[in-house]
Order: sequence, then structure tokens, then C-alpha cells
Amino acid sequence: MVPMSSVLVKNDEAVLVITGKLGQFHVLIDLEDVDRVAEHNWHAHKERNGTVYFRANVYRTGGKQSAILLHRFLMNPPDSMTVFHRTPDTLDCRKSNLLVGTKEQAAWKKCTPRQNSRYKGVSGIDPWHTKQWAAHIRVNGVMKWLGRHMTEIEAAKAYDKVAKELHGEYAYLNFPET
Repeated sequence: MVPMSSVLVKNDEAVLVITGKLGQFHVLIDLEDVDRVAEHNWHAHKERNGTVYFRANVYRTGGKQSAILLHRFLMNPPDSMTVFHRTPDTLDCRKSNLLVGTKEQAAWKKCTPRQNSRYKGVSGIDPWHTKQWAAHIRVNGVMKWLGRHMTEIEAAKAYDKVAKELHGEYAYLNFPET
């Protein structure tokens, strides 16, 4: 199946419809980007971790053809910067859901929970006996201890508070709604 893409505009929304061997995807984009996006044939690409991104082949300066990811195409950052989604939803490529930052800032946004906790920045301290939880965060490559907590949720909230202070909008939060 040859990948195909088309843009649908309805009311105040623009949707890029991508059909190919991975199936059909409806990707949200901003109205202001419709003309630029429609110039290319986008297709779905599945990463090793299972995340699906969208890319197209474009011609660079000098006539060289290369693949570019949709979210990078939309934000057009300098080569030294990366583009990543504020939320895990890669089907939302509106600029309000995209961030431009360094690779380090992109790593802050990822969730990498410890083996014995479902939350980022939390680990059990002998959870079978003391049932206490530790909160910690990495700052400039050094692990910073944030204290012991009686519940896993308290430890996760302690992590969130410090992550928000240190990383601002780039922070991955266990409880983003609070």
C-alpha cells in the first residue's frame, strides 16, 4: 500500500489524514500550517519503543532529499535543538502540544519510573517491611534525595513539586492536573 496523506479542514480544526501499512491516523495540526503540510506526502513511522511518529521526504538546500518528522517540520528548530510533545499523544501536532528544547530538556519530559514504583522519581524503601517510599530527582547528573514518605503518592507529589521548580514546562509530572 502506497502511503497517502490529505488534510481536512472543518470549522476551526485541521486534521492530517495519513493512510499506509500501519493503518489510518488522524493527526491534529494548526490551521496556519495546512498549506505547508499539504505540500508533502506524510506517512506513519513506528519507533522501536512502539511510538508512532509521522514523517515525509523533503528536499533540503542543495537538492538533497531527507526524511523529516512532522513535529520537527512544524516547529522548524535550529539543528542543535529537538522537538517533543508536551503530552504522550503523538497524534496532536498542534504547536500548543509541541516544545522546542535541548536533548536534556526532552529527557526531563520522559517518564522512566523505577522498577518497584509506577511513578517517576519514586522508589520503595524495603516496601515489604517499612512500607516507606523515597522521592529523588537527578540534577545535573547527580541524584538528589527528596526525603522519605509514608505513601507512594506522597513521594510522587514531592517529586512533582521539585521537578516543576527545576524544569518548569519541560518537567514530566506524575500528576499534571495538580
